[in-house]
Amino acid sequence: MNYDPPVSALLTQGEVRFQQGGWPDYVATYGFDASHVPELIRMATDPELNSQADEPEIWAPVHAWRALGQLRAAEAIEPLIGLFDLIENDDFVPEAADAIAMIGPAALAPLVRHLADTARPLYSRTLAIEAIAKIGRHHPSARDDVVATLISHLERFESNDREVNAFLVYGLLDLRVTQPAAVAAMEAAHAAERVDESVCGDWEDVQVELGLLPGRLTPKPHPLFERLAARARAHEGSIDFVPPSPQIARTNKAKAKAKARHKMAKQSRRRNRRRR
Repeated sequence: MNYDPPVSALLTQGEVRFQQGGWPDYVATYGFDASHVPELIRMATDPELNSQADEPEIWAPVHAWRALGQLRAAEAIEPLIGLFDLIENDDFVPEAADAIAMIGPAALAPLVRHLADTARPLYSRTLAIEAIAKIGRHHPSARDDVVATLISHLERFESNDREVNAFLVYGLLDLRVTQPAAVAAMEAAHAAERVDESVCGDWEDVQVELGLLPGRLTPKPHPLFERLAARARAHEGSIDFVPPSPQIARTNKAKAKAKARHKMAKQSRRRNRRRR
């Protein structure tokens, strides 16, 4: 692991932690510029760094792809997309989608190719969808192209995996898309039962999320909350079920997305074992 300064400093930065206000400013802190991009790409995609379990070097690729995102390094797009396949072993890989989205609209075409590559693992392709949606959110000039891309792929719901359709819906929800073509595609996919509802709920949930319905028209079961409420009633007489707050609902939505992706990774591992 021979890296030249200042890139080599990332090898000793250690564990990545959540920081209020987002990522540290790697460009200002380390003086990174365009001349450091090749070395940062090499670090972000280094097989040894991405597979070892030693601290603190294991975190260096994460620091490197954050720096590449902040540098808006277009030459890093394809290498970073290639990291999506590693999510089976690394929970931090989804953050690479944020770095790619920061780079900008130039990433859209490579991401669409990755999404269309059915030889890729499902969880890897869903990361491409997330990155596409984030480009639309962070780069207003690309929003129309992003929305059109998400809709066109969702309109093929019959031939898509249910998980892919779910993440396409998630992307449209994230962008608050309510145009008729998007709504029609989402409704049709749900009606055909071609959406994994564990990611963002059923069709009523989607309509409520988009403001198309003031609330659910039918009761939605909350198995965990109902079990807790039943237990409380048994011990304390009676207690009304209190639905989760909007903040909890958003957190649960993110957890559901992560859980769905880990489920896909687990299924992929089982398929790979059967092939051996």
